[in-house]
Amino acid sequence: MTKEIKLRIETKSDYKKTEIMLRNAFWNEFQPGCVEHYLMNKIRNHPRFVSELDTVAVVGDEIVGCAAFLEDKIQGDDGKTHSILCLGPLAVAPEYQQNGLGGRLIEHSKKLALKLGYNGIILYGDPNYYSRKGFEPAKNYNIRMANDKFATVLQVAPLYQGALKDCAGKYVEDEVYGVNQIEVDIFDAQFPFKEKVTNNASQLHFQKLIESQDVELG
Repeated sequence: MTKEIKLRIETKSDYKKTEIMLRNAFWNEFQPGCVEHYLMNKIRNHPRFVSELDTVAVVGDEIVGCAAFLEDKIQGDDGKTHSILCLGPLAVAPEYQQNGLGGRLIEHSKKLALKLGYNGIILYGDPNYYSRKGFEPAKNYNIRMANDKFATVLQVAPLYQGALKDCAGKYVEDEVYGVNQIEVDIFDAQFPFKEKVTNNASQLHFQKLIESQDVELG
C-alpha cells in the first residue's frame, strides 16, 4: 500500500462517501445486499452516538474506512446499569482490505475511547477476526445476550486491566440496530443498482456463527 492513509473525525461532507464505502464493503457479505450504510445514516442522529469516536480513514478525498460507536449498556447482575461502547459499523473499502487498516482503526479508537473515560468495547462479530484485534468472548466476563444466553459472536475488549470485572449481566443492544428492511430498501434506492446474492459462503458462515449459542443459565 503506497498511498498514505490518514485517520480523522468524520465531517458532514463525508457522510455520503462513507455510506458508499460501507455499501461496497458489506454488499452480500452477511445477507443479500446489506444494511450497514443505512445503519450509519441512522445512528448519526442517535442521542448516544459518540461523535468524538466517529472516525474515517482517508486517502486524499476518498473515504476508505470507518469506525463508529454508540454508547450502550449492560444490565448488571448487581442491579446496576453499566455503560459500554458498541462498535459498529466498522468497515474497510474492498480495495484496501487485508492491509491492517481495520486493526489500525480499532487501535486508534481504543486510545480515543480510553481518553474519553470508557471502560470497554462490545460488538457482534466473527471471533476469528476480532480475537486478533484484542477482543475476547463476552462469556469470559459473564456478559450474555438479552435472552440470557452466551453467543460466540458477542465479543468484548476491556480498555484497561480489570475494566469489565464487575460488568457481568445482560447486554441489551440498542433498538437502533434492529433495522427495518423496508426502510433499508427505500434508502438503498438512492444508490446505483447492485445485484443481491443469496446463500453465498460468507452469509452461510455468518449464519452459523449467529446460531451458535450456549444454553440458558441456571
